Amino acid sequence: MSLFDIKKVDLITESPQDNEFNLVIVIEKDEWINPNKFKLNFQEKIINYVMYIKDGQMQREYPESIGKKISITIFSTTEIPKQYLKIIKIMKKKLKNYDIDLKTIIS
Repeated sequence: MSLFDIKKVDLITESPQDNEFNLVIVIEKDEWINPNKFKLNFQEKIINYVMYIKDGQMQREYPESIGKKISITIFSTTEIPKQYLKIIKIMKKKLKNYDIDLKTIIS
């Protein structure tokens, strides 16, 4: 479960046609059951992803990512609770300052 391991990058994908690397946070429905319990973990997970990108660790592990567009995607198996959508909106604005796109996918 993604929010239990906030220091782990869940998945990294490359989209050559978009010249983009995407770091994915995978959230399963059980993690939304108690939204208040994991709110801090959720914020810390996003911040840890940003640190992974900005401190150069991603570029060291994936040198082919250098010079590519970087995004973070929150992939959820169910609807995202409203209180998390507020966090996502705030984080999305802040990440624009770092040229990092924040996206959501619900599947």
